[in-house]
Amino acid sequence: MLSYSISEEYLTRALEKDLPATFLPFVKQGEEEFSLLEFRPTPEMRRLVRSVISSPLVGSMRSLFIEGAVLQLIALKASFLSNQVSSSGNLNEYEVASVQRAYKLLMGSLSTPLSLSELAYKVNLGEKRLNSGFKRIFGGTVFEVYRNERLEIARKTIEQSDASLSKIAQHIGYRHYNNFISAFTRQFGVSPAKYRRHSRHSQKME
Repeated sequence: MLSYSISEEYLTRALEKDLPATFLPFVKQGEEEFSLLEFRPTPEMRRLVRSVISSPLVGSMRSLFIEGAVLQLIALKASFLSNQVSSSGNLNEYEVASVQRAYKLLMGSLSTPLSLSELAYKVNLGEKRLNSGFKRIFGGTVFEVYRNERLEIARKTIEQSDASLSKIAQHIGYRHYNNFISAFTRQFGVSPAKYRRHSRHSQKME
């Protein structure tokens, strides 16, 4: 893991007119709300992080090397996020940022899911536009992405914890346990109980 920090002033000055809309929450003066931007790093970003972690340099030389690597990471991230606009069809930067914010809100309320209308209102986009944006960026409608993400969370939780299946279902927003069983079975081809037994057996074999 590599963690670093950079001031809002430096970020704005360094990127100037190339500042992606997705970076705007981080540079708003007087903004007290915490912002979190999540995305899958590219292979180039991963190689850069590994070079920092494995660097044999020490002292001031290591600090200088890390500083340069962080600047490269910022440039790569800014370029990546800006390119999402062109890869998202006719969505503009504001719409891309709004869709990503909607995704964050959706994932932050798994146990009490927001309706499409509530989500659209919170990010100031129309419902059809929000669904269209989700399809272009995440490959499915708001409902499809929400369903797939929470079932994936359930799958990982079943593998990694001893929590009861009913509690796992409640945690990801299923009010009725039978609905969870049906959805999980359709998604992964096996019931949650059978998946847990298979997972436990595989772990013992290892």
